[in-house]
Amino acid sequence: TIALVEMKLSFETQEEDSIIFNLVLISALI
Repeated sequence: TIALVEMKLSFETQEEDSIIFNLVLISALI
């Protein structure tokens, strides 16, 4: 849940970084 919160915050502040972070998070989950 903490990672999701950080992802939301980073998504609101930085779009490009959030996309990369999102891909990394998805890869980590997989």
